[in-house]
Amino acid sequence: CTLINSTIQEETNDKPHHSNNHKSSNTTTSRNHCPNCLTRLHHLPTNTILTEENRSTYIANGKMYNEIARLCQEYAQELMQTEGDLEWITICEDTSKGEPIRALVDRTHHLVLAHKDSKEEEESNGGGVRKNKATLLIVTGKGKVRAGIFSRQHLFTSGLEPSTALPLIREAKQRNMNIAIVDPNARGDREGMNTFERSIHSLFVESPKDEKGDLYILAHSAAGGQLVRYLLDQSHHFLPRIRAIAFTDSTHNIQWTKKNTKFTRYVTIL
Repeated sequence: CTLINSTIQEETNDKPHHSNNHKSSNTTTSRNHCPNCLTRLHHLPTNTILTEENRSTYIANGKMYNEIARLCQEYAQELMQTEGDLEWITICEDTSKGEPIRALVDRTHHLVLAHKDSKEEEESNGGGVRKNKATLLIVTGKGKVRAGIFSRQHLFTSGLEPSTALPLIREAKQRNMNIAIVDPNARGDREGMNTFERSIHSLFVESPKDEKGDLYILAHSAAGGQLVRYLLDQSHHFLPRIRAIAFTDSTHNIQWTKKNTKFTRYVTIL
C-alpha cells in the first residue's frame, strides 16, 4: 500500500518497502499544495483505493495494522512538519518513566531557540516578531494516535487530510500563526493527563513573560476532557491568552460551562 495524492498518476518511491507490496511514498511534500486533492492509501498491485469496506482485505488486524498505521502516521507527521515549518522539541526525556514526551512547534518557539546558536537563529526566524503572534494549539485524542493524527482508521480509509491536522496547519500558516501540536499518548492512556499537563506547562506557562500572543485551541476527543480538567484546576496560568476553544468529538460534558461561566465565551462545539 502507498499513500498517494488522488490527482497524481505517477508513483514515486521516496520511502522504503515495509513488507511485500506495502510502502509509503512521498508525493506531496511541496508547500504549494493542491487544495482540491486528497491523499489516499492505495494497494498498488491492484490499483485499489482502501475504504472502510475493503481495508481488512489488504491490511489485516493486529501487527500488520499497527505497523502500517505507524508508518502512515510518521509520513503524515513528516508532511505536517515540512508544510508547517515545524520542529520536534523534547519536553521530558526521562526514559525511566516511558517514551520521551515531545511536541511539534514552529521554529521560533523559545524551546527550539534554546537549543540553537541563539542570536543568529533568532534573527533568521523573525526573533521577537513571535511575541505578539497568535498560536494555534492542537491536541489529539487518546489511544494509539500520535501528535497531529485524529484517527488511524480514517487515515487508512478516508485520507490523510481529513484524518490529520494538516489542513489546520495550512490555514494557520496562511494566517501567520504560531503552531503547537502536543502528543498526549507518548506514554500511554494512563499517563495521558500527566503528559498533557507537562506539555502545556512547558509550552505556555514557562514561556517568556513578553510572549503573550492570543491562543486558539482545538481539542479532539479525549483531549477535550483533559483540557477541561486542566482549565478547572490551573486555568489562571494561561486563560488570559485564550481567545477560542473548539472541541471536536469531545468526551467531556458541556455542563461544566454552566457552573463556570467565565469559560463560556471561549467555547465552540463542533
